[in-house]
Amino acid sequence: MQSIRIPAAERTPEVAFDFTSGRLSLAGESYPEDTAAFFGPLQQALTEYFTTAPATTLELDLRMVYFNSSSAKALMC
Repeated sequence: MQSIRIPAAERTPEVAFDFTSGRLSLAGESYPEDTAAFFGPLQQALTEYFTTAPATTLELDLRMVYFNSSSAKALMC
């Protein structure tokens, strides 16, 4: 599965999902105008990974300075 890299922007966090190594990282602030548009593709990639990849250990690194309630809902799904 292809890695996902999105640089941090003013309202969105840096995303570094390296599925090959099993390391997922979100860092920065998250209060996007359209939470579904930002987090939707990430959630879709995670769903695909969990349904197709062999059972393995994942490391999640959350270094969030701030996230709004819409981002919190997206992170909990």
